[in-house]
Amino acid sequence: MKRTIFYVVFAGLLLSAASCGNQKQSKEDKDKAYRDSIEAEQAAIEEERKVAEPLSANAWGDVKFGMTVEEVSQTKVFGELKGNEDFYEIDGKKIGATIGTKALRKVTLGFNNDAKRLERIIFDSYQDLSEDRIPEAEADLHLIIGKFEEGFKTKFSWLKENVTKADLNEFNNVQLLSADYGFAGLVANIAKQYEGSKFYYDVVVNYNGPLE
Repeated sequence: MKRTIFYVVFAGLLLSAASCGNQKQSKEDKDKAYRDSIEAEQAAIEEERKVAEPLSANAWGDVKFGMTVEEVSQTKVFGELKGNEDFYEIDGKKIGATIGTKALRKVTLGFNNDAKRLERIIFDSYQDLSEDRIPEAEADLHLIIGKFEEGFKTKFSWLKENVTKADLNEFNNVQLLSADYGFAGLVANIAKQYEGSKFYYDVVVNYNGPLE
């Protein structure tokens, strides 16, 4: 009888040890799988960064961020620039004729104070758009952002589409897009004027990469 009890207890100890070993192995497998997934995610992010950073210098057509005023003036897209040493304006009709915008008024190019190279592009609509032109404004924003998507070879997720009069009345400023890609940051807004029911839109693209 004692021998039987001994065998039963011994067998129980063996099972318990095996169970603990299996649990330990299972935990180690889970830990390894977790570490592998983190490493894979980090590798994917690093690979995406390597692809995005050089592409994010593609400002607009043959215009590149980091170009000097003289270099931008020789491009097909913008041509000869007029302005001061930091900011130059381009008639929005010229750009609109190439991409189909309806309410783009001007494009402003910002050059770095020290490096004197292109680091910012701002697109502004007319300031007195009526609320019934909201669909036109949204279409313009998609056309403008689409040109950057074309140069960057990527697609952005919009924060909001189909802006309404109620949105503008409630928030005054509605942000439709806020995105980063490589060294570039893009923001697109529709804003209501402080007085009356008129509105306007703008797109600001900043480049924070190497300029030389």
